Amino acid sequence: TGVQEFELGYSFDTLNDHEICKKYISEETRRKQGNAQVKQAKKNYTPYFEKHVDSNQFRHFMRNIPKGALLSFHHKVHGTSARVANTLVEVNLPKWKKFVNKLAPVFPTQEWKLVVGTRNVVLDRNPEDGFHGSKQFRYDVAKSLEPYLEKGMTVYGEIAGFANGTPIMPPHDTKVLKDKTFTKKYGEKVMYTYGCKEHEYRFHIYRITRLTHTGENVDMSQKEMERWCEDRGILSTIEVHPQMIYNGDEDALKGLVENLTELTETITADVIDPRHPSEGIIIRVDEGNKTPKFYKNKSYVFKVLE
Repeated sequence: TGVQEFELGYSFDTLNDHEICKKYISEETRRKQGNAQVKQAKKNYTPYFEKHVDSNQFRHFMRNIPKGALLSFHHKVHGTSARVANTLVEVNLPKWKKFVNKLAPVFPTQEWKLVVGTRNVVLDRNPEDGFHGSKQFRYDVAKSLEPYLEKGMTVYGEIAGFANGTPIMPPHDTKVLKDKTFTKKYGEKVMYTYGCKEHEYRFHIYRITRLTHTGENVDMSQKEMERWCEDRGILSTIEVHPQMIYNGDEDALKGLVENLTELTETITADVIDPRHPSEGIIIRVDEGNKTPKFYKNKSYVFKVLE
């Protein structure tokens, strides 16, 4: 296979049957992934409670955006991911009921339930404290959403501010930038408070799906999601540029995304809380499929601090 056959932007780790690169995974991570796979193989307790799709780097994947796609641009919040659903879960039937069901399907095998999760973990089956200590703040978010969740609805969002009296995201040292302008503006330590006081947090929904009768989760459109949140007094994404139909001009799109990300006039100040720099933006790409694609673009300042 010749290199000339690859399209610009194509990702690969093997060339002519030879592995040329490999992502490093620590032994600790391998062990955890192995345990998770074993647990998953036993029983999928929440078959419709899907993880949020990966957000790839815009600069690496922008060439994959097709002409005619609907693009949405919103502010990226630096917090911890959360997902909540009113979804069907598997009922843990006793053996005798399972036996009866083999003869005649009498007992229901699924039930509707409020399910809470982080990006990768279903919390109902994992009661231990997490990275941020007690997980109660996640259940509090879920309870606030519960009255509004229709059967089959899953919401995805970001929790920012404080949890259990400590910042959700660790502070950054601006001295690593070696730029007095940024240190003067933000101080030596950056705290990602998003306007929250200690013991406060804010939750922004950035995606909502509905479960169809065929067992597929289909996304709300960006505007439908924004209206759903606004009607219920729930925070949603913050638009940083009007939606647009992509005309295929890569240079123009790259320049627009760069300007929206770097915010040079305000020295990359965050749009929610200008006391700390902005992490960047998210570009949502709708191509007519049931699931949109999401691309992230982080600011230079944030990448250095991180």
